[in-house]
Amino acid sequence: MAEKKYEKYVVRKADRPKEFLDPMAKGFMTQPPLIFLNGDKPIQGANQFLEVVWVFDEGAAAINPNRGPHAHKFDELFVFLGSNQKDPDDLGAEVEFWLGEKDDVEKYTFTTSTSIFVPRGLVHLPMFFRKIRRPLLIVTVGINVGEWERVGTGKYKVEEDK
Repeated sequence: MAEKKYEKYVVRKADRPKEFLDPMAKGFMTQPPLIFLNGDKPIQGANQFLEVVWVFDEGAAAINPNRGPHAHKFDELFVFLGSNQKDPDDLGAEVEFWLGEKDDVEKYTFTTSTSIFVPRGLVHLPMFFRKIRRPLLIVTVGINVGEWERVGTGKYKVEEDK
């Protein structure tokens, strides 16, 4: 059978880079991501970023000095989805997500399925996962990412709540 005209846009086997997530994430996130698209890989010309990850246990992301709070030259969308079939709004966990930097840093805490839009240039993260009652799914999307890079590192005054 001849290859279809639009087959190049269909990814049938996910690229799962083992080195992408922080080493500390191995204990509480699926490692590597379930689905991962990065710029032109594996779809030539896509210029998008997509990461889909299950969170199974408590932990923190983006507190590693090599992958801490940062900003991008592209817009980013984070989607947090609970796995409760009877109540899709129930996240099944508590998530803390930080936006801004220095004196403008703000902490957002939520327990419902939530989406967070991060405009280009806005410093974001870390995020903390607490009180996990059931797995939750995180979908991260970057639009028109170009050369995937961090354009800045936020200087946070983060003190983890106990």
